[in-house]
This record gives sequence, C-alpha cells and structure tokens, in this order.
Amino acid sequence: MSSLRVKQSGKLVKEIILDEAKIYLAGRKEGADIYMEAGKAISREHFVLKFDQAWTVEVLSRFGDIQFNNDRVRQFTLQEDSVFSIYPYDFEFIKEDSKEILAPQTMQPMQPKFDIPLVAQENVIVGDADEFEKTRVGGISYLPHIQFMDDNQFLQNLVVLSDQNEWVAGREASCEILIDDHRVSRKQFKITREGNNYFIVDLGSVNGTSLNSRALTPNEATPVKSGDRIQVLDTMMIFELKNKDFDNELKKIQDANFQNLEHTNLPALHTGMSIAHTQATQNSLVHYTSEQAPLPSLYQNQNQGMPPYVDQNALNYNYQQAPMSEGEFEEYDETGADKKKQIRLVLIVAVVLVFMFVGYSEFLAPKKATKVANPSDPFSKLSPSELSLLKQSYEIATDYYFKKSYQLSYDEAQKIIKKLEDTGIQYKKTKFGLEVDDLLKNATIAIEAQREIDRHNKEMEIKQKQEQIVSTVYNECEKKLGSNPEMSMGEYDECARDAVMINPEHPQHQAAVLKIQAHIEEKNRKAAEQKSYRERVAKLKSIYDRAHSSEKSGNLLQAIDEYKVVLRQDLPDPEELKDISHRKIASIQKMISSKSSKYVEDGEKFANQKKYKDAIDQFRRAQKVNPLDGSFEDRIASLKRDLAKEIKPIWDESVIEEQYNQVECMENKSCAIKKWKEILEMDVKDGEYYSKAFVKLKKYGAH
Repeated sequence: MSSLRVKQSGKLVKEIILDEAKIYLAGRKEGADIYMEAGKAISREHFVLKFDQAWTVEVLSRFGDIQFNNDRVRQFTLQEDSVFSIYPYDFEFIKEDSKEILAPQTMQPMQPKFDIPLVAQENVIVGDADEFEKTRVGGISYLPHIQFMDDNQFLQNLVVLSDQNEWVAGREASCEILIDDHRVSRKQFKITREGNNYFIVDLGSVNGTSLNSRALTPNEATPVKSGDRIQVLDTMMIFELKNKDFDNELKKIQDANFQNLEHTNLPALHTGMSIAHTQATQNSLVHYTSEQAPLPSLYQNQNQGMPPYVDQNALNYNYQQAPMSEGEFEEYDETGADKKKQIRLVLIVAVVLVFMFVGYSEFLAPKKATKVANPSDPFSKLSPSELSLLKQSYEIATDYYFKKSYQLSYDEAQKIIKKLEDTGIQYKKTKFGLEVDDLLKNATIAIEAQREIDRHNKEMEIKQKQEQIVSTVYNECEKKLGSNPEMSMGEYDECARDAVMINPEHPQHQAAVLKIQAHIEEKNRKAAEQKSYRERVAKLKSIYDRAHSSEKSGNLLQAIDEYKVVLRQDLPDPEELKDISHRKIASIQKMISSKSSKYVEDGEKFANQKKYKDAIDQFRRAQKVNPLDGSFEDRIASLKRDLAKEIKPIWDESVIEEQYNQVECMENKSCAIKKWKEILEMDVKDGEYYSKAFVKLKKYGAH
C-alpha cells in the first residue's frame, strides 16, 4: 500500500499509510489528517490528498502554492518517489512497490585493469540521506560548526568549534558561541562531545533554548545531530558536522596520481597490450585493485537498473598479454606520438579518480544528494536550496501584498529580481520571473495609490492639528485669564497669537474679550485681593524652596521635615508644590531605604563570612543614613557579641601567656603582645576587648 512521509526541517516526523477510500486534509487546523505547525506559508486548510485513479494533490490555500518539480503548482498527480514541499515541510510519496534504501546495494562496477587509490573505509552504512546520524564512516574526522541564520534563512555567520569536548553559548564575551542579544543569558547553553556523540544542555537560562522547535529541559543533556536547529529567542542556529580532512585527502589523491606517472608502464594504444599496475605510493591512502575497490554506494544506487558503462575501444584490447618489452617502448618513444597518448590516458585516469573521490566525499557529507542541473533549465545556475529560498521569498512577498504591506512586498520582490539578475538568469523569459515581475508592478501601483491616500490623510491631519492648536491655545489662554484677571487685551492677544492667526473669529476668542472687559471694571476692587493672593503663593514657594535647598545639600532627613511643612500649609498652590513635595518625600525615603538596604546587604554578607568588624561598619553606615530605623542598633549589638565570642579565646590565651611572662615575642614562641595587636585589628573601638588590649599594649610600651 502507498504511503506518505512527512519531514520537518529534514527530520521524519510522520509516515502515513494511505487509504484510497479516504481524503486527507493537510494544514495547521486542529484535527487535520496531516497536521503542520503554524508558519508564514501554511494555511489552516492548505491542501487535500485524494485518490482518483491516481493519488492527486489539490491546493486549498488562496496564497500558499506547493513546490513540486522546481515549480509552484496548485494541483498535480503523484508518481513513484514524488517529493513536494511547503517550507519547512517535505512530503515524500512512496508507492507500494517502492523500497526504501536501508543499506548499500551491490552492483557490478567497471573492470579497468589499473589500480584505483581510494580512502580507506570501514562499515559504511547509508540510511535516510537527510539524517546524518545514520551515516557512519570509519577513518573520517568531523569538525562541529554552528551556522547563524538570518530571517530569510540565509547564512549570516559561521562559527567553527575548536578541538575540545565542550563549547558554551551565550552573550558573555568568553563564550565559544557568542550570541549578540542582550536578552540572552550570559551562559545560555552548552554543547558537549562524548566520543562520536554530541549533546546540548540548557544551562538554566531565563528565556530557554529549543531544539527543532522543542523546548529543552534545563540542565538535562539532549542528543544533537548534524542539521538540528537550535533557537534562542529570535536567534536561529544550525548544528553541523563537516569532514575537516576533505581538502587534504583530495590533494593526496591528486598528488598520488601524478607522482606515479613516471613509474607507470603504459602501452601504445594500438598494440592491445594490458596496463601495468601502478606502483604503490607512500601516503595515507589504501591502494586497491579495480576488483577490490568498491564503488561508493551513492553511485551504486544511481546506476541501478542501468547497464554498466563499457568502453567500446577497450573491447579490442587483450588484457591478458604481458606488458610491452623495453625495446618496443623505446621504438615508439622516438616518434613522440605514443608518449602523448600515454599522458592523455593518465590525465583521463586522474580526472576519473578525482570525480569518484569528490562524489564519494559528497556521499559522506551530511546532506541530501542534489540533482544534476539541466543546462536547458534557466534556473540550473541556482542550487536547490537557493531556488527554494527564492520561492519562499515569493510566497512571503505575495503574502505581504494581500496583507496590504505593499512596501514589504515590493522589497521582497526586488530581492528576488536582483538575485536572478546577479545569477545571469533572463527571468522575464520564465513563468516564475514573470510572476515576480507582475507582483513587483502591482506592488508599485499599490504603493503609489497608498501614497495618494497618505497625502490626503496628511492634509486632513494638518487641518486637525490646526484645529487642535486653536483649541489648545485658546484653552490655555483662557486658563491664564482665569488665574490672572489683571490680564490686558494686549497680553491676551500675545498669548493667543498663534490661534488668532488661524481663526480670529473663534467663539472662545470672543468670549475672552468680553471677559477681559468685565474684569477691567472691577480692577481696583480686586487689586488688594490679588496682592494678598500673590503674597501667599510666594510664601508657599519660599517654604518649598527651603526644603528643596536642604535636599540638594544632602540633608535628607531635614528635607523630609521641611517638605512636610509645605504639605501642612493652608496657602494657594497654583504651581502644585504640595503634590511635588509629596512625591519628593516618597522619593527621598526610597533613596534612604535603598542606601541603607545596600549597607545591610553588605553587612549580612560580611557577617556570614564571620568578618564581624566589617559587618558592624556596614550597619553603622546604614544607621547613619537612616537613623530612624532602630533595628540597626540591635543588629550592631548582636554582631558585637558574635565578635566578642571570636576574640575571647585569643584574649584568654594572651592572659595566660602574660601570667607565664611570655609577653615579649621570642623566636618560634607565641607571645601576648602579638595576640593583643591581633585583637586591636579584629575588634571595633567600642568593642569589649579593644580597650583591654589597648591598655595592655600601652602598659608594656608596645603601642
């Protein structure tokens, strides 16, 4: 029975045995037969898979086409081993007669009669090409890498991990994997190596670490494999293992071929003589004959069902004859023609060897084998990953367009056009290029239309702002007029000048003129009242200024008392000084509490370390900052008692030494004077033993 494999970011997440009587719904909708996690390019009901003489895929999403055979399609029929994609998902259709490749398939390789040097290999096991962890090649050394990806899934930065067994990631500069994000923990996670296995451990970070979209349990090791995605907040990384000896091994093969050139006996092509075995070179490569050397499984699988290649000219050769004699070789060497043919043959052999080694190395690499580019395809200049990213960009640009984010759509389409132009692709001669070009034109038209709308809205906004200015100015001037009935018409016109220039006939302006005229009539009566008012306002301001001055000079407790005096005044407060004073009191009290709390914290830290003298000093500083807190005195007394307990054994020993006349310090002998000096350093000046030790030292003239 046919089946469908679902892979997310290259990892197999589900395999469905297909029932021809059922229609399968795929999308991010809960209860979908093929559930896909929410993403930019995934709809709730994205596509259906149904059987109608053959299995067919039909897209339901309005914008999310499917990538199939390097094209964006909305309906297609599945064939054997068909693969289609919706980023980041890949779907592989397996017919009932298809067989998964679980191990290398044997095939009959070509049988040339010369030796092929290949890299020594042990236990090559090939499974799913997307799962690097199923590939094991003995003798190959892999180097771990961390790839930092940008928002468009392009490589942003590559970090090659050094040859050690642990690498830490975080924003701290000492981390081997530095993450440039202030929200990331100093030490976010670490990667460890145990033999050939790698593990990732979240180091109890604040925002957590996810592996392949799954959150890691803090401080718990989780296996990590090549191709796995690691995400911390907005930072996306890919863990990869790469063969660090690839370039060296390739060079060895090339050097081996040309070093053996002068030692190889080559026959004239027309003689039908056999090719002599190449002498073994002194390098790290194992030397096989063609019968011994197996072809890489990658090429075996590619040639299944195809007849092996046979050189028709080689059928005329007699491979059983002995190599030509020395005289025969010299005869042809005189003409020079055969020697050129010999060099051509050696170069052909070298090219074949390099081709086989490169193919084998690609087989060993932890990535999926790519298809051979079709020269007639205009997109053959792009790699599959580049083509996939371009199509994802087109989907994003289309999504932006229908969401009316026209500038974003235009920018995304421009990126695609630039990439195609830089690659030398005549995109206007392709269906995909025309779609992108049409989207670019539509986005341009939409942007211009949007600009017209924006211009109209700007004009309306300016008009509204002018009305707001008029209203605000008149309201402000009206407020000043209300607080200052002495305002003349000239003063009011100066205040309302900006509003009068816009609308001099505004009702508020007319009302203000009438109000000013009415106030002029009562000017004399209110003169005394206004004078008293100003004096009372000035008095409150004077009290406030005194409190503010005390605060600036550092007399915080005095400033609090004076701000409280401001609050108790029954005086007019047009400047809202009482509210300011209330906030000032709260701010100063918070400052005092903060300072004293810091001293208390340091004091307790010293106390825990049994540095009682330093602890007492910190609590006394806290007491000086906040003398109203009586708890400091109690804590100081407690610390002095603890300090006395520490000093008492030293004092008792000094007393005994004094009784036995061991006051002066002799060589290799303990003495009382040394202990008294030690007590002075340990105890505070008002401590229980400080004064006693001081008296003793003074008595013996040691102080």
